[in-house]
Amino acid sequence: MNRWLGLLVFSIILLAVNGCSQGQNPGQAQPTTGGKVESVTETEGNQLEIQLFFADDQALDLLEAKENLVFENENDKYKKAYLALTKSPDEKMVSLWEENDLEQVSFDEGTGTLTFDFKITDQLGSSGERLQILSLLNTMFQFQEVNKIQINNQGQESLNGHVDITEPFTREMIAGL
Repeated sequence: MNRWLGLLVFSIILLAVNGCSQGQNPGQAQPTTGGKVESVTETEGNQLEIQLFFADDQALDLLEAKENLVFENENDKYKKAYLALTKSPDEKMVSLWEENDLEQVSFDEGTGTLTFDFKITDQLGSSGERLQILSLLNTMFQFQEVNKIQINNQGQESLNGHVDITEPFTREMIAGL
């Protein structure tokens, strides 16, 4: 009898927790943590509409925001996409890249390389670092010509000690992060 009562109480708690976590306001940005990356919307000339990925205000999920990107050339396009990630468009969206300095962006044979002089001002923890990497990868993999992304940080193996950045990331790796 006690076993059935315990199972009933557990089921009610599980349903209550699940129901509370799914209540989103209409029009609110939908969370994403990786997976399918959509491509950019082409406009005229050197202008594109892209999606940017920011953390929610509790750093649990990524939220999407659209941005019109105006650029001069290919390398400038990737740099401007990164710089757009440093400015949150909404107080409910948190940029995970605001405190970081981008030193160089290059693109060669399908691989985009972003080199940082990463100054650790706030430890994000393993899930925060994962969201940080995913926000960058989801943003950059929208460009169809980008097959791999190499993140460099002063010769370090990670940004904050959690996610290995020694090898380039591919689209397929997003789902596994």
